[in-house]
Amino acid sequence: MRPDCQALSDAQPIAYLREAFASARSQTTASALVILVLAGLVVAVSLTTGRAAAAQRQILAVIDDEDTRSIMIRATVDAGVAAHLVTDAAALSGASWALGVGPARDGVNARRLGDVAAVGVRAMYASSLQAIGVSGPPAVPGAAYANREAERVLGFIDGVGGVTTTDGTSFSVVGRAEIPPAIDLSEPLVLAPVSPAGSQPLTALLVRARTPADVAPLMRALSRMVTVDDPSKVTVESSARLAALRADVDANLTSYGRSLLLLILTSGVGLVTIILSALVFLRRRDFGRRRALGATRGMIVGLLLLQVALLSVAGLALGAATTVIVARLRGLVLPGADFFAAVGVLTLVAALTGAVIPAALAARREPLKELRTP
Repeated sequence: MRPDCQALSDAQPIAYLREAFASARSQTTASALVILVLAGLVVAVSLTTGRAAAAQRQILAVIDDEDTRSIMIRATVDAGVAAHLVTDAAALSGASWALGVGPARDGVNARRLGDVAAVGVRAMYASSLQAIGVSGPPAVPGAAYANREAERVLGFIDGVGGVTTTDGTSFSVVGRAEIPPAIDLSEPLVLAPVSPAGSQPLTALLVRARTPADVAPLMRALSRMVTVDDPSKVTVESSARLAALRADVDANLTSYGRSLLLLILTSGVGLVTIILSALVFLRRRDFGRRRALGATRGMIVGLLLLQVALLSVAGLALGAATTVIVARLRGLVLPGADFFAAVGVLTLVAALTGAVIPAALAARREPLKELRTP
């Protein structure tokens, strides 16, 4: 038995790797073709499906900027919409957080009580301060948050200060509030956090869904929770239509990307199969000798698959480098590293899939028949 076959029969991984590398190097033309095909496969996928995926993310980001996850309930003071609904709404499945605000009172800078510049001061009932862009522990009693316009009107230089309402209640403004656009109160505003457990009246209730797909179920749940005597005093606004549009756009773009990816990968598998089939035909006597010297069918299949795996790594590296160079030269936007990792795995699987049939044909070569071939 030849030393290389003896080593392979002992199932030493390093021997398999060395033999696969030597076999790939001895077939320069075929190996170069496989590398170029796989590199072209990576470039084609990246510059087509990859650009489509990047464009999909940009389009969805633009749609999301229009707020596809909000449900807004507006009510008059006497409508019967109470603060405890904030806690109930936040506990619904699919809800990220809920925020309610009460009626407004005029407030002025506590250091300039005679100032005519006033802002709206509203009680805020929130499941989380995240709703107004504030992180950290819950606010202490008497604390409040002002939006940028309120800071300007009140003359707060560093964003903090005191506010006194017309009924004599004082608040300490301890930070800035980023009022969600869906509330759109269109006024300089100071929000004073209050525990959402009582029956205080709400004039606005905002519920943010976890995903756009959760908007419609949340709408149905909220319609059952908000019960009032006079429906004309309550209006409900939602981003359900925008969320449905987002879902349609996402589904269509995803379907297009998958179809394109499948077409490219199928073409790559076919080319790899053709090249390796030709290689097996040209090396049929070599495979016959290996079988005669003790190589098993499984060994032959393993060697060819390992050879293709080595060539795939080279093709992936070449394809990725070419894609990056082309993208930079043309100013193209490509997806992130996770996409390239997925493309690498899919390309490797496609190459190995294309190598299965030629490997099986090589393993079925009869030693005596091939050795008798002139």
